[in-house]
Amino acid sequence: MRSGLIIQSSCLILCGLYLNLSGAYAQEIKNIKIDKKKLITGEQSEIVVDFNFPNPSVRYCGIEIHFGDGNSREARVGLNGEQDFPFKLTYAYENQGTFNLRVIGKYVSRGFRSAGPCDGDPKEIQVTVADAAAENAKAELEKKQRELVEREAALRQEKQQLEREKAEIALEKRRKEVEARERQLAERERKLQAPVPSSSVPHPAPPPKNEAPVAPRRPIDAF
Repeated sequence: MRSGLIIQSSCLILCGLYLNLSGAYAQEIKNIKIDKKKLITGEQSEIVVDFNFPNPSVRYCGIEIHFGDGNSREARVGLNGEQDFPFKLTYAYENQGTFNLRVIGKYVSRGFRSAGPCDGDPKEIQVTVADAAAENAKAELEKKQRELVEREAALRQEKQQLEREKAEIALEKRRKEVEARERQLAERERKLQAPVPSSSVPHPAPPPKNEAPVAPRRPIDAF
């Protein structure tokens, strides 16, 4: 009797497992992508796996993500319902280089909650990871270059401003010289055009009269 119950229970479990593992009912892998264009060693990046969603009634299916650096990770997608689509996880590359990031459908064994492989062909993208120290040095160099360019631009502006100020000073000096010269010419012209007062005109002396010469008187002798 007991053995019959065990066989019956095992049959139900296997039948349920078969339905869950059947590829006809699994979700289909659409693509894989990463949230950053430039990856840096030691920096967490978010990896996203998109699915076509042909059968919302399927609870979950299994995938395996190969990071291309020798590491991989299995996951059962859909355990939390529709909020697992798209499926997201984070990963940090420890070494620089170019890696093939790949996702495939895979049976994931978890006892009674094992998951059959997700449908769809494997999807793959290539990612490039840069060394953090090199990127920091590069960023610092680019920053200094930007500061140098900005400083040179500021110096050019200061030079242009000084040249404008010098030109304005020279123009102002020339303007004052012209005004002074114009005042001198106006004063000279005013003096030339002013009438001369009559009292100040000297009269010529009358010519001398013709008078007979006076004979010298003889002294009178004293008696």
